Amino acid sequence: MPFINHVLGYNVFDPAEVVPEFIADVGTKKGEKVDYAIFRNGDPIMLFECKHYGVDLGKEPASQLYRYFSVAKARFGVLTDGVFYRFYSDIEEQNKMDARPFPRSCGRPATRCSPFRRCLRTTRSRQPARC
Repeated sequence: MPFINHVLGYNVFDPAEVVPEFIADVGTKKGEKVDYAIFRNGDPIMLFECKHYGVDLGKEPASQLYRYFSVAKARFGVLTDGVFYRFYSDIEEQNKMDARPFPRSCGRPATRCSPFRRCLRTTRSRQPARC
C-alpha cells in the first residue's frame, strides 16, 4: 500500500479511489478477488495482485492477474511481492494483458521513472512511458 499511496499518489483510505479485495468474477468462478483496484470516476483503472516476498512472480501469479485483467475495465495490472513490481498493460492487443511486463528498456526502477508515473496517472497513453 505504500507504493499506491506514496509513489502513485492515491489515497488508500478513500474507497472511491482504492478498493481492497475487488471482486473480479472470472467465468464460472464467482467471488474471485484481486488484492487492490484503483478507481477513477467509478471504473477500475489499475489492478494489483500481491504475493508475499520471495514468491516467484513468474507464470502462475501472472496468469492469475491475466484472468482478472480480462474481465475488468482496468488497462494496467501490477504483480508484486512488495519489493519487486511487474507492470502490465494491453499494448499489444487491446483488452488482453500483454504476456511481458513493461517498461523493459529502462535501467532505473519503474518507481523512480517519472514519465512512467505520469503515464499511470493519465491512463490515456497506450504506449509505455520511456525514461
